[in-house]
Amino acid sequence: TAASSTIGPIIPPSLPLVVYGVIADTSIGQLFAAGLIPGLLMAFALMIMVAIFSKIRNYPRDERFSVRLFLSSFWHAILPLFTPLIIVGGILTGIFTPTEAAIAAVAYSMFLGVFVYRTLDAKRLLRVSMDTVETTASIMMIVAASSIFAWILTANQVAPMFAEIMLGFTDNPVAILLLIMLIVLVVGCFMETL
Repeated sequence: TAASSTIGPIIPPSLPLVVYGVIADTSIGQLFAAGLIPGLLMAFALMIMVAIFSKIRNYPRDERFSVRLFLSSFWHAILPLFTPLIIVGGILTGIFTPTEAAIAAVAYSMFLGVFVYRTLDAKRLLRVSMDTVETTASIMMIVAASSIFAWILTANQVAPMFAEIMLGFTDNPVAILLLIMLIVLVVGCFMETL
């Protein structure tokens, strides 16, 4: 679970990539394109690891793989699978900006929910909209607070002071890298990803 959780922020459409792209003034389309292959490689490596562990530990098996079942499942999922294609493909081809791609994906998803699958009625749409507003508000509060925090750190010259402290311990690049990784590991246990 810990290893597979790192795939979510990498494979598009990824909220941390969008927030990073906005804050760092980086192309979100290029970030999405850059995350696709590493994310798929990570997923493939995890599949191999699970297969090896399940053989070694003799885990019980589900029904055997069949092409017919795969194609049937794929056929039922084909319409929802177009959603990431709309987002990533629209951004990479230049048809959409990231904001427009998000709007197109939401409109497509609503079309599927209301007209194709008929699982989205007015009451459920209102509840989903309120959940979206709540999530967006909390993310924007985090981004606003982190922007203010970054300004305070910059104004008080914390980065140069931190660099001096680090170089006071050692000037070995490997040791500095290990120290930074240790600090990020500890801070990452308590800090929200965004």
